[in-house]
Amino acid sequence: MFKQYLKEEFPFATNFFESALKHGSDKFFHSFLLTGSNPVAQYDLVLEIARYLNCQNKEHFETCECLNCKWIKENKHPAVITISPIDYLEGHSDGKPKSVISVDQIRHLKNALSLTSPYHRIIIFTGAEEKNEEVDTPFSPPTTKDSDEKRNWLPTGLSQKIFKASPSNAILKSIEEPNDKVTFFFLTSNKDDMLPTIISRSQCINVISNKIPSLDISPVENLVQKIPPRNEAEAVILAQEFIDLSKSYTLDSLIDMLLEHFKRLLEKNSENKINAMKIINIIQKINKAKLESLSYVSSIGLLESLFLSLVKK
Repeated sequence: MFKQYLKEEFPFATNFFESALKHGSDKFFHSFLLTGSNPVAQYDLVLEIARYLNCQNKEHFETCECLNCKWIKENKHPAVITISPIDYLEGHSDGKPKSVISVDQIRHLKNALSLTSPYHRIIIFTGAEEKNEEVDTPFSPPTTKDSDEKRNWLPTGLSQKIFKASPSNAILKSIEEPNDKVTFFFLTSNKDDMLPTIISRSQCINVISNKIPSLDISPVENLVQKIPPRNEAEAVILAQEFIDLSKSYTLDSLIDMLLEHFKRLLEKNSENKINAMKIINIIQKINKAKLESLSYVSSIGLLESLFLSLVKK
């Protein structure tokens, strides 16, 4: 049901949402937090979800040109509201773009949601930036209140710097007690960049690309079988085994091998929700360790911290 490139590059996310949507809009979860390194694909995926939920001809959804599908493809549909620092400008008291999402925007959004609607409304929270040069995106950028002109607009990942505590807290009740047929989407690179109050109220879905350069992971194939370790002692031993291996390979390359192994494993388990979520949790912790490796003084300390965080509970 999704665009071909989304299905080919992001099989876990597209399979998950296809399965969820087949159960009907009344069973569709009210808030999702999408993570991953490609906010453009995340935004396009959400628009396709919005189109399916509002499509008047679902049997021919992929080629449908009903009025709702047409409006959403043009990103002009009243059911799809993009909230970013530079969009939904009627929510800014002075009508000007900001560097953060404001409480004014949340107040304006809540007023809009208080009105009844025949549509399934999709609220997209994202960072965003305007580019001076032309950008190539698979969707039209959201239109602003006073302009229909072409914009070089790109979604970016949310963070606590963009989506601070005050506006986040202001939207919590709307997430906890959503109106009928309203779904929130929060787009970010890493869920740890979001406030825990949003994370705890949302279903976290990792939009992971399977377009990864071929990488030889044979050096770690024996060690990955010991992940997750069963206890703290095994975690410490596993860290030392990786240190011994780092005499032949750099720590960065070993971490990349770990990521490659678990991304391949995720693809094989994309239809098993329980296993997939466990693997995604491991991937997120390895990614965190990769970022921390830039500033960590002690390699053994980094690896021990990583493997201890993966110990089976």
